[in-house]
Amino acid sequence: MSKSMFEVYLNEVTDEGLRARLKAEFERTTKKFGLVFERHSPEGIRMPQAPVRRGRTAIREADGTFHKVRAISGDSVTLADEHGNVVEEKLSNVTAARQFGEVVFPGLKTVGSVRTGNPEDPAHVVINGENFHALEMLGYTHPESVDLIYIDRRITPATRRGSTTTTTSRSRTASGTRSG
Repeated sequence: MSKSMFEVYLNEVTDEGLRARLKAEFERTTKKFGLVFERHSPEGIRMPQAPVRRGRTAIREADGTFHKVRAISGDSVTLADEHGNVVEEKLSNVTAARQFGEVVFPGLKTVGSVRTGNPEDPAHVVINGENFHALEMLGYTHPESVDLIYIDRRITPATRRGSTTTTTSRSRTASGTRSG
């Protein structure tokens, strides 16, 4: 993310006390946006099963911020934040991640199934994952075949991290029509 002109001009102020007061006033009077008018943080997802790779995005677990991986050497990694600030971190303290807009190739892993009624009827599918990624994936895996999507937004530690449950269901009645 690029710096605003305000940030550029603020960095030219040499008096640190004045700079801090100007920044505080700017933050106090700047309109916040979002559902509940809170500070916006980039949307993204941790991908703990994916390896951390040079040139990709990672989350620094110490502060939860997104960084680009510049280099990996042994058990240390060089990270750059959105402003270009470089920091060294232990590889074990970062997690592979993707920010909104970066390509993600989600996959499904069967962990069980629920079948009721006729064995020839389609099974219900429960997808645990990020809403956007799950819905995007369904467009490829089930084109024109999903009749109902239920998104559960219960407030739990998982939903605070962005995980939700997306449930899809389809069944055929005796007349051949779909309901769900």
